[in-house]
Amino acid sequence: MNDFIKRFQKIVKKFPNNIALHVNNYASYTYMDLEQKSNALASFLLEKNITPNCLIVLMIEKSAEYIIALLAVWKIECAFIPLDPELPIERKNFILKETNPAGILYKNNNGNYYYDLMHNNAYILNLAYIIFTSGSSGFPKGAMISHAGIMPFIDAQIKAFNLNSNSKVLFYISTQFDASISDIGTTLLSGATLV
Repeated sequence: MNDFIKRFQKIVKKFPNNIALHVNNYASYTYMDLEQKSNALASFLLEKNITPNCLIVLMIEKSAEYIIALLAVWKIECAFIPLDPELPIERKNFILKETNPAGILYKNNNGNYYYDLMHNNAYILNLAYIIFTSGSSGFPKGAMISHAGIMPFIDAQIKAFNLNSNSKVLFYISTQFDASISDIGTTLLSGATLV
């Protein structure tokens, strides 16, 4: 199990009833809610015969469901690619062709998760995610980020921003940008609330 998930589960034990996510004044999720929902989704993915180190596309808009999916993918020791459903079809097709993912996880209008199997490929051990550049210098390029690479950065930001279990963090940045992982990670690993 990667260090992020180990640390997240320690936070769940320490602050199970703290609000982890507060969504648009209509829904709140505690740390225990996130743990249970991400465990259920991880089980769903394992039933699809996904093996560790696969690459899974998260075609889910910025939402609580996106964060639950991210946690579930990391719990089964896979990596993800964020792919906003609103992106132009050409960019989505380019990213899918470049990465050759094992499959795509998405939610339908009824709120149910679905997984479409594409390939059954293994990827680099300990890869956390692949994020694509904007492509302003030509074609978008995928940057592969390892779990070992994100943890020191998240820890430094928690310290620099003085985050703790009473903090509230705005989830402002698009999931298509690397900094969104900072918003999510600094919040969930400090026991704070992501708004």
